[in-house]
Amino acid sequence: MEGECQQPQKWTAEEEEALLAGVAKHGVGKWKIILEDSEFGPILTDRSNHKLKYKWRRWSVRPSGNSPFMADEAAKEAQRVSHTEEEQRVSETKEIQGISETKEMQRISKSAEDTESMRQLANEIYERCSRG
Repeated sequence: MEGECQQPQKWTAEEEEALLAGVAKHGVGKWKIILEDSEFGPILTDRSNHKLKYKWRRWSVRPSGNSPFMADEAAKEAQRVSHTEEEQRVSETKEIQGISETKEMQRISKSAEDTESMRQLANEIYERCSRG
C-alpha cells in the first residue's frame, strides 16, 4: 500500500559485519562508498547510505560499552597517543640537539677564553723579558 510506513527491517548479523568491515576499510561517513564496494554492496542491497549512517549512529550511542563506536574511539585515541608520542620524541630530539649546541657553544667560549688567557700570558712574559 502506497503512503504507508514500512516496518524497519531487522539487521542481520551478516549486514552488521559488512557495515563494520566497510567502516574499517573506508572510514566513518563513507556510506555510499561502502555500498558501492563489491565486497559489502551485495550484502547490504536492502540498505541505503542513510540507513548505514543511522545504524552506525545508533551503535555509537549504545550505553553497553561494546559498540563499534568504542572501537572507533579506541582507534582515534591510539592515533592521538601515537601523535603525542611522536611530538614527544621530536621534542626530546630538539632538547638533545639544544644541549649539544649549548655544549658546543660552551666549548667554543672556553676555547676563546683560553686563547685570551694565552695572549695575556704571552704579553706578561714578553713584558717581563723586555724589562730584563
